[in-house]
Amino acid sequence: MGFGPVVDAAWLAENLSIVVVVDVRWSVADGPGREAYAAAHIPGAVFVDLDVDLAASASATGGRHPLPEAEHFAAAMASLGIGDTTRVVAYDDVGGIIAARMWWMLDVIGREVAVLDGGIQAWTGDLSSAVVARAPAVFTPTPWPDERLISADELEAFLGTSLVILDGRSAE
Repeated sequence: MGFGPVVDAAWLAENLSIVVVVDVRWSVADGPGREAYAAAHIPGAVFVDLDVDLAASASATGGRHPLPEAEHFAAAMASLGIGDTTRVVAYDDVGGIIAARMWWMLDVIGREVAVLDGGIQAWTGDLSSAVVARAPAVFTPTPWPDERLISADELEAFLGTSLVILDGRSAE
């Protein structure tokens, strides 16, 4: 199995030394999964906080997790030891929906990234409770590509057409 967009646990076990593994566990009820990370994570994994690293502040117009400014995202990735040429494997514990956000954010700006198929539950190797701190890296801020985003006004113009709209938010 090659690299991305999904890798299995066997591939990851064989390639831990050439990727940065990121734990992006988060839940609507509890928020960031920092406690779960501290208790047990894939060895070498760094914790990525959805609320802090992968989103701007919530707002009435932007929603719960609007995209952060490119500079903020780049600084967060760099501080975690993720650089311009770093291969990243993201996992969560809820079927990949949070890891998929990390995947999309890196993929849409041209970085190499994959999601661990089955999340942490698929990992059969040892787990660690050691907090991982990687040396900072160089991650160049890259604007979110306008052609991959749609504004509310643009979306409204498509209502009633053959456009299929999928709402991936939680019920509330």
